[in-house]
Order: sequence, then structure tokens, then C-alpha cells
Amino acid sequence: MKLYFVFITVVFIQSTVKAQPNISPDSLLKLVKEAYVYGYPVEQSFRMYVAPDNSLQTKRLYNHFNYADKLAAAANDNTAKIAAYKATRNRGGAGPNNDTPYFGSLLDLSDGPIVLSIPDFGNRYFSFQFINFYNENVHYIGSGFGDTIAAKYILIGTNWKGKIPAGLKPVHFKDDHLNLVGRALVEDDSTDLKNVLALEHQASLTPLSKWPAEEGKYEGDEKKDLPAFYNSIDSFFTNLNTALQLSPAPVHDKTILAKLKALGIGTNKGFNWNNYDAFTQQKIYSTLIQTDSLLAAEGASGDVVFGNGWQRTNPKVGDWGTDYWDEALYMKHGFYAGHTQTECFYITPKTREGMGYFKGDHKYKIHFAKDSFPPLKQKGFWSMTAYEIPGYFLLPNPIHRAAIRDRTKNLKYNADGSLDIYLQAESPGKDKESNWLPITKGESTVTFRVYLPQQSLLNNQYKLPAIQTVE
Repeated sequence: MKLYFVFITVVFIQSTVKAQPNISPDSLLKLVKEAYVYGYPVEQSFRMYVAPDNSLQTKRLYNHFNYADKLAAAANDNTAKIAAYKATRNRGGAGPNNDTPYFGSLLDLSDGPIVLSIPDFGNRYFSFQFINFYNENVHYIGSGFGDTIAAKYILIGTNWKGKIPAGLKPVHFKDDHLNLVGRALVEDDSTDLKNVLALEHQASLTPLSKWPAEEGKYEGDEKKDLPAFYNSIDSFFTNLNTALQLSPAPVHDKTILAKLKALGIGTNKGFNWNNYDAFTQQKIYSTLIQTDSLLAAEGASGDVVFGNGWQRTNPKVGDWGTDYWDEALYMKHGFYAGHTQTECFYITPKTREGMGYFKGDHKYKIHFAKDSFPPLKQKGFWSMTAYEIPGYFLLPNPIHRAAIRDRTKNLKYNADGSLDIYLQAESPGKDKESNWLPITKGESTVTFRVYLPQQSLLNNQYKLPAIQTVE
């Protein structure tokens, strides 16, 4: 999401303003940078909560599911690509998955509990992921947690003290403002999509005060009284302070918030530009822009070497703790709503053709021996998706295939039970097209996703086979 750098003009009359006492200029600017790194994910989560900018949320509705109603697909021009990202709830650079259509809701529990009703998803993978403003996955409901049958849950915020009706499973939160993201596996391609969408549309959210009479009928609440997000970088401190008041910070943020009080962050008064002379104001503003540029220039970091030319995403995703720099990088580069590693993690090429890219004038293959497939928990699955570089857009191709999964129809296994997947721009031949994942004639890459991994995957005992250059 682009930031619009609109600086509020200040009156440069140093004699009429008062500099912040008891802090040196260098310490002040260091603190401003620290505040931006810490606060950027929080501020941007707040933005998405009060001013959603994707087609799933055409108006600001809360406590009501919105649906993508399609899998992410390739697009042929930049305008269509951007529209495709918005339609699938993905921001630029993240790379949409082609496994699960997204659905979800902005949750506001401040007026009382919400009843979440979910259908029986049968043997297919599904998850409901609850995320706070601090990019923490604070709760899951789904296949990975033994939730295998139709059920009703009561989602309870911070202040409610009522009696829980019989038949509702309680889920308690330390926050009233959350993002709920739902996913369910399309077993193969579009042939199964209608089944998944039918199941997703059976899920519902209903205020307890209107339940059960309005279950499946409640159309959400616009919540027009929520505070505004100001889309300018000089309003960063205001936005951050509002977010901190709306959503309580985790306990592990206590130390940094104690430091940031020197700027007014986390206090009732908040940050005040008029505490600083004109020269210092400009320095603070420049530091905000420079810090944002640093985040934009550095790729998401913290990836872990996975062996055989692969690396896996930062294992702290969804549970960042005090790793504020890597968290800010991930948010800056579009990786929002990332799964906790026990639910799903991502593996990407590390050094193939430099920086993990493939060249379209070469041909590649990945060979799985009979017993070398990723070890998964029940209802888990793996998939490999190809992307165009730069941009991580899905690739137009003659067979309209964005990914190969362990569920892909008509995969041809070798006589010994092994499997070969072909990565190349041109068809490997009709007899091999069932196992072909097309890449572009330019530069491309792949992401290997593992849903519900077993422990041997999490502790790197399992090694994904190397991608081989065929020619």
C-alpha cells in the first residue's frame, strides 16, 4: 500500500515553539525511527481495519463475511493484475495462493459477543485465522486444531460478563478489534470450486443479541463511530496512538512503549508537532520518510536455509514477539495475514539462477522419490505455485495452471511411485503435461506451500528435493 507523503506545512517561527526537553537531537531522531519501525505494522493494520481498500470489503462492514468467490488467477496486463490482487485479498508483492479462495470479516466485539457458525468441511482442509493489530495470530479454528465437524462458537471480547448459551463453544479474546481470515482447500481446480464456495457461504456471524433468530441473515454493522485513519506520513503518530488506544498492545511491547512515551506515543496527549521547533520538525519528518524508504528497499528477511537450494519463510511470522524490524519488513512487502508456521509455511528457491529466479530459456525438474513427499498431518496438503518476477503475479499459460498440488487431478506417478514435476515455459510433451507447471519465458520463481506440516518439517529434518536444471 503506497503512503501518500503529504506533509502538513508548519510555521517556521522558532521563537514561538518549544523544543522537547531532556532528549538530545540524535536521540530524538533515533527514537522516531524506532517508533516508525515498531508502529508501521500496527498503523497499517489499523488502516486496513477502519479503511479497507479491497473488493471483498466494498463498504466498511463489521461482523459479516465477505467472499472472494474465486481462486486467484493469472492476468495479462498490469491493470488486470492489480485488480486480481485486490479481488483475492492480496497486496502487491505477496503472491496470491491458488489453493484456497479467501473469505473473512472485520470483527468488532466491543458491543458484545458474536456467534460464529461453521459448517462441516468434511475431509478438506479449512482454517479460520484471527489476527490482531500487532500481526499476531491470536487464535485458530480449523483442521489443524481438531475442529472437524459443524459447530457454533461464541467470540467474546474484553468486557462481556454474560452467560454463555448452551451449545456455543466459547473463544475469549484480549481484544475487541480483530481481522478474521477464512480459507478452505479446493481439492483440485475449478471443478471443486463450487463445492468450496457453497461451504464457505454456510459460515455466518451473528451478534449474540440477535442470535439465533438472525443466524445466516445478519448483514453486518457499518460501525460509523470508529476513528479515522489519516493517509499522510506526518499523521503517522496520530494513527499509531489511535491504534494503541483501540487495540491493547501485547505484554512483550511494554519495554518499547515505555521508551516511546518520550514522543507522546501511548499517552492520552499523544505526539505534538508543536513541541518542536521548525528545524526539528523537518528532521522528524525526514526521518519518517527515510525509515519508510529503508523498509521499502530491503526485502522481507529472517528466512531460514532449508537445504537443497531452498529457504523457508521467517518462522516468526504470526508470532513476531519483539522482532519489530522483520515484522515491519513483512508488512511493508505485502505479507499480511501470514500463517503461524505450525499451520502453514512457505519454501522458496534460494540460489537457482541467482536470487531464486528461473530463466525461461532453461528447463527444470523436481523429482520426488516414492518416500520423499513432505510429511503432513491429517488433512494437510502441499502445493507449488509459479510466479512472474518481478511482482509475484500468477502466470498466463496455455493450460491455465497456476499451481500443482498433491491433490491435482491426473498427476502421473512413475512405476516406482516417484513423481516428476516439470518447470519450463514450453510444454514438456503431451505425455508429461499432466505434471507440467508452466513458467514464463522471462524470469519466474515458485513458492512451495506446506499446510499442516509434521514436526520433521518444522525442525528441518525433512529436505525438499533440489530443483534440477534439465538443460
